[in-house]
Amino acid sequence: MKHKIDTLSAVAFFLQEPAAEDRITPPVEKQEEILRERAEKLGLRLLDSPILGARSSWAPGRRGFHDLISDVEAGRKNAILVWDLRQLAANATDATSLLWLVKLLQLKTVYTHDDVLRNTRGKRLDVMLRIAAAGCLDRVPFEKLVTDFADDLAG
Repeated sequence: MKHKIDTLSAVAFFLQEPAAEDRITPPVEKQEEILRERAEKLGLRLLDSPILGARSSWAPGRRGFHDLISDVEAGRKNAILVWDLRQLAANATDATSLLWLVKLLQLKTVYTHDDVLRNTRGKRLDVMLRIAAAGCLDRVPFEKLVTDFADDLAG
């Protein structure tokens, strides 16, 4: 059964341990502290505990990420709070899943520690390109993105 969500308060909270070579992303505990403060300031209601993604994100099938996508597809959540888009679009398969949810307008908003990406019909292409640029564009042929999302590019 699909749950209809009319507000942007249904937020999935995704955290990922930074890779050893990542000197920018803080440890998970600090990410969680900062993101919880941001959620409070924005008036977001975080559902459940944070989903913790696996440290290694270059391969599809990351622990936690599939659950996040399933919740959005099922309509239980319509927004994501994450430290950085790179944590979501870390490989071609995951990025393509996100792009599809954006295209279908199932993923309404992505909140990061320093930005808000609102997915409306007029902003959809911008959100799609930002997700693609966050880390997957070099692994997803640009021609495939154009073909798969041609109707969004035409408008």
